[in-house]
Amino acid sequence: MHELECPDDDALARFALDDEDVGDVLGAHLLACGACLCAWRALRDAALALERAAPPRAPLRRRISRAAGLLDVYAPHEDATAELLGVSRRAARAALLSFHDGAFYEAAPGVCFSPTRGASEVSLLARLFPGAPLPRHRHLGDEITLVVRGLLVDDADASRAVRPGERVVARAGTEHGVYAVGDEPCCCVVVADGGVTWSA
Repeated sequence: MHELECPDDDALARFALDDEDVGDVLGAHLLACGACLCAWRALRDAALALERAAPPRAPLRRRISRAAGLLDVYAPHEDATAELLGVSRRAARAALLSFHDGAFYEAAPGVCFSPTRGASEVSLLARLFPGAPLPRHRHLGDEITLVVRGLLVDDADASRAVRPGERVVARAGTEHGVYAVGDEPCCCVVVADGGVTWSA
C-alpha cells in the first residue's frame, strides 16, 4: 500500500521530462510503486525516441538533450551493469539514468543509496560525494562494486583510485571503507550477498 495515490499519466510524463515541480513527490512514490516506475521509464524512453524522430520545441529539446547527454556518459557501462545486476541491457540503461533522476536516500552524510532491480540479495546504486566517506564496515558476504562515474578509493588499497569501468571486489569477511575523490560525485553499481556490520 502506498501513502500517495498513483499519479496520472500527465504527471508521469512531466516527471519523465524532468519537471522539477513534480520531482520530489513522484521520486519518492516511484521508489515504492513498481507499476508507476515501469510506466515512467517507458515514457522516458519514448521521449528520447521522439527526439530522434521529430525535433521538439526549444524547452522540451533542452530537457531531452540533457537526458541524451547522460546516455553518452553511461553507455560504455551498460553491458557491465547488465551482467552485474543480471538484467537486460535496457534495464541496465534505465538503472544508470537513475543516477540523474532517481530517488536516493542518504545513508551517511554525502553517501546516498537507491535500491535497484537485480538478481543478487542486495542490488543498489550508490552516489558518494567527494570527501564524504562510507564508514568502515565488515562484509557478511561477497560484494562487487562497479564504478561508472567519478573516482573511488578503497582504504584497503588507498594507493590508487578506482576509475569508471573498474571494480572493487570485497569478499566475505573483508573490512574496509570507501570514499570519493576528485571534482564530481562517484556513481557506483553495487551487488552483494549478505549485509554488513559497521566497525566501531
